[in-house]
Amino acid sequence: MARFTSVANCCAQFLAPKLRPKYIVFVEVRMYESSGERNLLVGIPDVTLQRRVAANSSKINITVLANTTQPGTVTLPVPERVREGYLQIQEVERRELITIIEILSPTKR
Repeated sequence: MARFTSVANCCAQFLAPKLRPKYIVFVEVRMYESSGERNLLVGIPDVTLQRRVAANSSKINITVLANTTQPGTVTLPVPERVREGYLQIQEVERRELITIIEILSPTKR
């Protein structure tokens, strides 16, 4: 997604001379991870093992549950890193934010 930050850079270079000396343009980048609409729950065991020691006995009882299902294939979601560029226009003297310009990208449809 670097092309959208480069679009933001081009827009900033175009706007900066028109806004000077009263305003300044900053290129900002918002980054986040997206893992799609369906998230899989991974890490819940199918079988558990427990050990129980009787209070009056020195014997140890072990219970083992057999796996009754066949192994399966699981698709794990791979997070996608998204970078979005946008512009901030600030007043030079007071550093007051005047406006933010969002750059359209496929993630903002």
